[in-house]
Order: sequence, then structure tokens, then C-alpha cells
Amino acid sequence: MLAQIVLLDDDQAALERTQNLLKQDGLAVAAFLDPMDALAALERTQTVQLLVTSITFPAGKPHGVSVAQLTKYKRRDLQVLFIDSADLAEHTQGVGDFLATPVEAGVLVASVRTQLTRAGQLG
Repeated sequence: MLAQIVLLDDDQAALERTQNLLKQDGLAVAAFLDPMDALAALERTQTVQLLVTSITFPAGKPHGVSVAQLTKYKRRDLQVLFIDSADLAEHTQGVGDFLATPVEAGVLVASVRTQLTRAGQLG
């Protein structure tokens, strides 16, 4: 069974790079530029095991920590991996794991696989 991952980033190039990297590793990924679209997908699809998100988004949009908290309120089993600049790490404590940018491809894939193992998605 393929893992279900929601990927959220407002940087189109970073989103595409990460999506391609995870797909090359055999993982099922749904990618979103807009936090509201990601929230809608997370609410309607109970098979999603992992949210991979940046933290900062343009004004008027919920930030990645809010998206994670709103989703985890209803789905405590959801794993979350934040990827952003190191100075934002403190905002993610107790919500999910954190990787500081820039992230090497191997580190990212290993972190995603660790999260999916925690979710019981990978053996």
C-alpha cells in the first residue's frame, strides 16, 4: 500500500522538487500551494498519514502550524513534518518534527519514512 502524504508549500519550485523526490521514492503525494486547499483535502481524505508543510505563508492565509493543529484536532494520528528556516523551529514544538532548510534529499526522504513508520504506514 502506498503512503498518503499531503505536501504544502507556497513556493512552486520547492513544492515540485519535494513532490518529485517523494514520488521517485514510491510515495503517493498530493501537493498544494494554498493552505485552505490542503485543509480541505485533509478533511475529506482520512487515508492521509502525513502532512509535510512549510510554516510561513502569505498574509491572509493560515500558516503551516495552524493547518497542522486544525487537522490534528480531529485526527490525532496525523504525523507532521515542518520544513522551514531554523529560526521558526520553536513554533512547531509539540505539533510535529522539524527540518531546517536547506534540506538534503536523503535527509528529507529518511525523515518522511520515519514519520510514516510512526503512523504505521511503513513496516
